[in-house]
Amino acid sequence: MTLRKALEEQPGFPDASYYLGIALAEKGDSENAIKAFEDAQAGRPADPEICFNFGIALWHAGKPTAAINEFRQATLIKPDYGLAHCALGKALIHEGQTVEGQNELEQATRFGACGTRNAQ
Repeated sequence: MTLRKALEEQPGFPDASYYLGIALAEKGDSENAIKAFEDAQAGRPADPEICFNFGIALWHAGKPTAAINEFRQATLIKPDYGLAHCALGKALIHEGQTVEGQNELEQATRFGACGTRNAQ
């Protein structure tokens, strides 16, 4: 069964929406991926993986503020989520928030996710 078919049969199924979002994002279809992640998040608002991947799709769609908010939410839900700290740090630095970005990268490094030398 395809993800789209699963969603037709059971609308609002967060897992199907989440994996559809990942598949669409990997194909470069950021706008439809964003919609899928919104649907997934509606069903599971406190899922750090959804927040993180939603942030990635938003970043690729050229929506840095929204992406930063999702990365931040992922780290609030799961404080030891190194990849989210890494993405948040890099996004903040890219957006000119260097001090906060470096702090996030240091957090990420503590969790083994990325080193501050990878910030650029």
